[in-house]
Amino acid sequence: MTWQPSPDWRPLTAGTGQSTGGVWLTDDGEVVKRLVPGVADPRHHAYWERQALVAESGVVASTPGLRSPACLGVERDRAGITLRMAHVEPAAWPPLALAAALGRFARSPLDEPAWVPATYSETV
Repeated sequence: MTWQPSPDWRPLTAGTGQSTGGVWLTDDGEVVKRLVPGVADPRHHAYWERQALVAESGVVASTPGLRSPACLGVERDRAGITLRMAHVEPAAWPPLALAAALGRFARSPLDEPAWVPATYSETV
């Protein structure tokens, strides 16, 4: 059986990534994103599984400045990955407050998992 979104889910966007199969909001307040196979090299910037790996690892779940919504589940099947995240309402930030938050995030020490994309200096 092929994966299909539930008919009562509300589409949020078709997604902009080459591996995005769709994004929906459920009645339970979950955001469901379907990832479909794409670039298979974990060191490539467009590695198709990266968003699921980040969600599962929790690497940005509690970083200062910016953090990811709570991961509610990651389900893999032969045709792709279904990622479930908590819905977070959009917020308007004053530009200076946003810049400060980005700065706090940029200073966060993070362990570098193997699936982090290669930096520019490694590819030249």
